[in-house]
Amino acid sequence: MHKANGCWSEPATGTYSVLPLPEAPVVELKASCSNDAMLPLILTQSNSGVEWKKDSTLAQNLGNLASFTPTASVLATDTSTTFFVRYNNGSCWSPYGTAQYVYIEQPLAPQVSTKAICLGDDNIEPLVAVGSLNTTWFDAQDNTLGTGRTLDLNTYPLENSGTYIFKLNNTKYTNLVADMACPSETTTASLIVSSIPNGKVWGKKDGVRKLGSERILCARVGRRLYHLCLVYFG
Repeated sequence: MHKANGCWSEPATGTYSVLPLPEAPVVELKASCSNDAMLPLILTQSNSGVEWKKDSTLAQNLGNLASFTPTASVLATDTSTTFFVRYNNGSCWSPYGTAQYVYIEQPLAPQVSTKAICLGDDNIEPLVAVGSLNTTWFDAQDNTLGTGRTLDLNTYPLENSGTYIFKLNNTKYTNLVADMACPSETTTASLIVSSIPNGKVWGKKDGVRKLGSERILCARVGRRLYHLCLVYFG
């Protein structure tokens, strides 16, 4: 009511409603490796307006749609980045909720130098990966041969001469997301296996080569690429 010309008016009446705030949004965590496509963070509540913010200062607006796909420029690597989001239900804005995105940088691929051996060699030195990080080794048909920095060649069936190709990659794991693994690019390692030439024996039946008063008896020893020669006079 109000007063005019010394008199008070009749009291007026009115109604108003107090609307409850909508609940803060809950957004499912998303995760990806740096070599994979980014995944969208999705607000599931019905709304008439949305605001995505970069951090708790709420200063930078990132988007106004229910789906927000972050870019690498706003993500921290090998950890979780927190975004803040709220929505309007047509009457009121909700409190801010949080959305987590885990972004794992792809590891570098391991490197292996080409190795050469002779067919039948014993105690072959292993292939060694430089820059090894949870390294897995495969054969040319993608069968897993082993894990770790080295590959034992003494247990691999090297039955013929030629070039054997092995594949390998590194894998980065994180405890931020269950069962998440980011593999590197796959590289190859070459093992060149040369055949051993037949041993040469001079002479006819006795394997002797005569040079003046010197006689040389040579024969191939085992499967190695060398000969044993005996020089005598007579």
